Amino acid sequence: MNIVINKYNKFHHTIVKNNRIGNKVINKERIKYKDFYFNGNLYSINIKEEMFTNFVKSYDKKIYKEIKNIFDEIYINKVPLENKFKLLENEYETSNEKIERLERIIKSMGIEKVPSLMKLAPYHNPKDHTLDTVRIYVYYDKNTQEFYLYLIDLYHLGIDARNKQGKYDLKKRYEINSMCNKCISKISDQYVNEDKDE
Repeated sequence: MNIVINKYNKFHHTIVKNNRIGNKVINKERIKYKDFYFNGNLYSINIKEEMFTNFVKSYDKKIYKEIKNIFDEIYINKVPLENKFKLLENEYETSNEKIERLERIIKSMGIEKVPSLMKLAPYHNPKDHTLDTVRIYVYYDKNTQEFYLYLIDLYHLGIDARNKQGKYDLKKRYEINSMCNKCISKISDQYVNEDKDE
């Protein structure tokens, strides 16, 4: 069943972005937004050369159910985005290699020009590691004050990152999940935003 969002009941919220130099937060930027469009979410893909996949093993898996619950909270219960996600500073912005990797992944899905993207991470209980690796890449349109979902990265494979123990083992994480075959876009496909121009 499709969920239709009333175009007259837009979000009017802000989400805070920490701007950093190294580990030091130099200021906090408040980003206003009116709506969040998850319908643009790209379908799952498995790119062996990039060691990237965002297929899920099963729609019964906890990671899938928890992401779906977050989306439901935002769309059905009108929970503000900032209550469910934190906007991360884009540590990859200073690394051409990381930018190029993310762009290659997205372009391989048929997108010719990739805009500058922001990265969100879901809030979760630190004792429950289910959502530790989930990252959401979104485009923010300053003119319309709207967010558009570009990519759900389930396993933190979108950029070659580091974790608390040092280098994140991208290859191992990819190999563990490379046999998954359930498309993650099934989550957001159920949400239908009415045409905002009507």
